[in-house]
Amino acid sequence: MIEDVAAMAGGALNIVGSLRHQAREDLRSRLGSAADRLDLVHRDDLDRALAMIAALERRIAVLEGKKAKGSAS
Repeated sequence: MIEDVAAMAGGALNIVGSLRHQAREDLRSRLGSAADRLDLVHRDDLDRALAMIAALERRIAVLEGKKAKGSAS
């Protein structure tokens, strides 16, 4: 009898784990759809754009420094 209860409890835990995973995936999907409708940017895309901006700002600073040195002579 104890083995039966343990088996049922194990089965119940598997079901709960599956439901939790399913609910998490459903929520993620719904939030993704809402973000798309609101025209929001994904964090990865924002991070890449910010890194590109920082690199371009450094490049501009170097080029402006070269221009200033060239006009001073």
